[in-house]
Amino acid sequence: MENKSIITGSRKAISNLFIRHKVFINHVDRTYILQQTVLGLFKTETQHRLPKPDYVLVFQSYFQPSCEACAMDEDERRFYQVSLVYNSNRRVIVHETKSTINALELGRQLAEQLNLKLKDVTVRGKVTWVNCSVNYGA
Repeated sequence: MENKSIITGSRKAISNLFIRHKVFINHVDRTYILQQTVLGLFKTETQHRLPKPDYVLVFQSYFQPSCEACAMDEDERRFYQVSLVYNSNRRVIVHETKSTINALELGRQLAEQLNLKLKDVTVRGKVTWVNCSVNYGA
């Protein structure tokens, strides 16, 4: 059974064949869990209080290979990140993906659940604010 109060994200830009990173946001309890799985066998989780977020940020970034010989073209390096921004410039990174649509859908879902605005910077140099707040009982 799916838990509607938990939003799951995956840190694909920093994950690899050996280590997988996931983030679970519980908007009801205002907590989040950072999970690391090594080789699919060993799992660690750390739970944190969710700081009061200012907004949800979805933006385009580029993966930086750790060696110069690991040449990648721009399209291979591009990914989109979904983050909760708090204290003006601090972030809880929730999700990383190569799909713009996937990033925006998760960002919109997160913004709706937490009653926040969504800052869309998926196109470099173009900032769009989206009001995703839901007024219950109004």
